[in-house]
Amino acid sequence: MKELASAGIRRVPEMQRHVECYVRGLFPGEQVPPQSDARFWPGSKAVLNCIYRETRRHRLIPLYCLYPDLL
Repeated sequence: MKELASAGIRRVPEMQRHVECYVRGLFPGEQVPPQSDARFWPGSKAVLNCIYRETRRHRLIPLYCLYPDLL
């Protein structure tokens, strides 16, 4: 999800569609894990938090370049 958020995906439903395609690709021709398994099917809040962390990280990168002592 980090890579997708870095690529510009900002909406939770869109991210969940990508996650669903990824999970189904992990289990071709097999039964996928149940929707209650948070390891493979993260909830909306977890997806939103991931998107938030990545967008925040990308906003702060230029500050670290200008002021390396902030690290």
